[in-house]
Amino acid sequence: MRSKRGSMFSATTGTWLVLVLLALEVVGCGRLFTWGKQSESSLDSDPIALQVVPRTNKDVADLSADDIVRVMQRVGFTDEQILQLGPDLHNALLKSGAAGIVNGKRTEAVFAVNGGHLFIRSRSGADFVYNLASGKFGLPTPASSSDTRR
Repeated sequence: MRSKRGSMFSATTGTWLVLVLLALEVVGCGRLFTWGKQSESSLDSDPIALQVVPRTNKDVADLSADDIVRVMQRVGFTDEQILQLGPDLHNALLKSGAAGIVNGKRTEAVFAVNGGHLFIRSRSGADFVYNLASGKFGLPTPASSSDTRR
C-alpha cells in the first residue's frame, strides 16, 4: 500500500513540475531554460541586449526613417530590432556621424557617414555602401559622378 502511495506522489510531483515549467515559458521566463538548439546568429538574440553606441566621425547625416529601415534590413536586423534601435541609430548618425550596434562586447554592425554615402560593415564581414541621395545601395557609376566635378 505504501509503494502505491509513493508512486502516486511522484507522478503528481512530476505533473506539477511540468506545469510550472510550461507556465514560466508562457509568461516569458522561458529564457531561463533552453529548449532545443539555440540559434547561432546573435541578431536573433533578445533585442534588449543590442544597443547603439555612437562613434566619432567628421561627417554626419540626417537619414530618413525609410533609409534607417533599408540599411538595417540589409544587415539582417528584425523588424522589432529596427523599431527599437532605429531611432538611436538615426540620432547617432545625425550627431556623431558613425555608430556601432553591439551585443555585449561583440560588434554586430558599424555604420559611418562619408560624404554622401553611408558605409556599413556587418559582423559577418559583408560590406555595404548606401547612397544617401538616391536611397540605393552601391557606389555611383563614373558617368553619374562626373556631373558633380568642377
